[in-house]
Amino acid sequence: MNILATKPSGSILNYSYVIWDLCIYFGIQTVLYELLMYKTTVKPIWTYGIPLWGTASSSKIETLQRYQNKVLRAIVNAPWCISNKVIHADLKVPTIREEHTKFNVKYRDKITTHPNELASTLLEEEPRRLKRFKPTDLTTRFS
Repeated sequence: MNILATKPSGSILNYSYVIWDLCIYFGIQTVLYELLMYKTTVKPIWTYGIPLWGTASSSKIETLQRYQNKVLRAIVNAPWCISNKVIHADLKVPTIREEHTKFNVKYRDKITTHPNELASTLLEEEPRRLKRFKPTDLTTRFS
């Protein structure tokens, strides 16, 4: 039985169904293994585009957070009365905004210590005529 051929591809949501099918197929029913499957298969997909999220609208980032909450809630089989903050704290999984903040701090540290002098100009503020966001603005926009 080819599990990967049975589900449509192209979306993270559809890809997560493959994870659950693989867990059921191989008999992996523990929370630890399901969380490991999430961290090794789904999380790299949405963190791949993390440098560009500063230009994304708040609603798009909230959509990703809702998806992460649904997946984590399904992994632990949590009832509706348990808050998402408790689930994130118990599983030690950072939220989307925390993940982006951590990435942005690492990015700024790399740019400031880069040997090329032109790289440090990427962090300089320039006057803007339009209300557009820069990729590095996401951490200050949500705080």
